[in-house]
Amino acid sequence: MSTMLKSVLNSPFFSDNRRKSLYGNFRRLKTTNTEGYEANITAWKSVILDFCRSNHHVTLTTGPKLLNDLILAPHGKPQGLDIVLDQLQEQEAITDLNTYLGRFYMDICGTRPSGIASMVSWGVASLMRSSGMVKNPLENASNGPGTLKERTFVVSDLVQEAAETAVDYKGYVGSIYTFGELVCVIQKSQKGYNAVDAKCILSRLYSTGKCSISPGTDMVDVSNCPVHYDITVIKFGDGKDPVTEQDRSIATLKQTMNDIQTKITTIETRIEECTKEAKRYLQNKNKNTALSYLKMRKLNEKSLENASSSLVKLEEVMLAIDSAVTSQQVVGQLESSSELIKRINKEIGGAERVNKVMDEFDEQKSLSREIQDALEQDNVPEEEIDDELALMEAQEMAKKGEKDDLVDRLADQFGELKIPTTTPSAETKSEELNATRPEAPLQA
Repeated sequence: MSTMLKSVLNSPFFSDNRRKSLYGNFRRLKTTNTEGYEANITAWKSVILDFCRSNHHVTLTTGPKLLNDLILAPHGKPQGLDIVLDQLQEQEAITDLNTYLGRFYMDICGTRPSGIASMVSWGVASLMRSSGMVKNPLENASNGPGTLKERTFVVSDLVQEAAETAVDYKGYVGSIYTFGELVCVIQKSQKGYNAVDAKCILSRLYSTGKCSISPGTDMVDVSNCPVHYDITVIKFGDGKDPVTEQDRSIATLKQTMNDIQTKITTIETRIEECTKEAKRYLQNKNKNTALSYLKMRKLNEKSLENASSSLVKLEEVMLAIDSAVTSQQVVGQLESSSELIKRINKEIGGAERVNKVMDEFDEQKSLSREIQDALEQDNVPEEEIDDELALMEAQEMAKKGEKDDLVDRLADQFGELKIPTTTPSAETKSEELNATRPEAPLQA
């Protein structure tokens, strides 16, 4: 079972009662059942995205093989997948790979048509496309129902997702990459990405202003690019700083280090192979051949030592460059800060202006105090307020004293009352009750 078919079977959109419609030719639904048509488009789009994610690609390759991978009994091949791809193209959810990278190459290479008439025509067409007045004509994905042309599409959502996490750089030196190095970084971030995926991701990073690019022969075809170099240099940052010769030198140095590292890996593999072969021939009593492999191993070990030494020296140079660039940035910041302080001090006007401002401030502060004192003279004297407060407190104390005397008198009166402390028994209560009742008359 193909990975694409697994995505279909695992999709919640492709339930048993929906597969017949999804695998059928649902073109007519566009006019008879718009909601059903859009639901089918959404279902297939979900499957396509899941399939590309599972394969770790930002592109989708279509053709007869894709249709064969999607064969599902008893429905057979999907008859409407071509209109799904056409619809996704119109929605710009997918873009033809050549068109996608072609725009990218034109942007970084500055390719423009020659001649005044061609230039005017190209400028007007570009303006109309950018304003949305017209769109580039889209090639159909098939020649009819149940067929697909062999094409490669870039999936917009996946490119955007990959671009957000593909590169994590630190420092000035770490922000500069060669194209080959960037491909390795992207492949490490998501296993399965290839050079085409890396170009698409780089195109997205460039279009969003996250990097500057100086194109080289490893990025584009020299014949289509009037300005080219041997190595493509990518500089991450705000995308506004162009790639300089200093950046190119660092990129070349990093490329050399990568080449040496690759060479070291190859030599280490050769040493292991020579060791295995020497042991094998020695076990077979073939000492001469075993000795030859041991000599080869010694030569490779010497070569490995030289390569490792060269790599260490280049790493030292790289660290020195990084340190020098950091110092340069610090000095630049100090210089700009010094200019800022100088400008601020100039705006302040020196100590004489500060003293003048302080004198004016003290004068105004003294004037405010005089005004406040003048306003307070019209208020009620504080002595009268204090006397009135003392009188109110005395009255409250007197009222409280009268209440205390009344409470004491009531307490004395209640204290003279005799209150029984025991409860009379039931017999005593009965005798007292009978004594109070009148005697009943005798019956004749």
